[in-house]
Amino acid sequence: MSENVEAVLRKSAKSLFENENNPLLQALRLARPNLRQAYILSWIPEQAEDIYDVLVDKNTVCTVEVQRASIPVSGEIKGCARFMNIG
Repeated sequence: MSENVEAVLRKSAKSLFENENNPLLQALRLARPNLRQAYILSWIPEQAEDIYDVLVDKNTVCTVEVQRASIPVSGEIKGCARFMNIG
């Protein structure tokens, strides 16, 4: 049986924070220097870049583009969306 959503999100957070040189983490920290937790919701591998949607707090998802073709590899936040609490 496949892993539950919570386990997958926890695994994504762990892998994100394992390496301080991770360009995705570096891009997120430029916008949010105090970032302590983030969860990768989606990943789209493109030819020269990877596009990620990352939950950075309970109400905010950021889209980050990581350029693999550049040296060094770099990341850039393309935008963030804030959602209202429902419930």
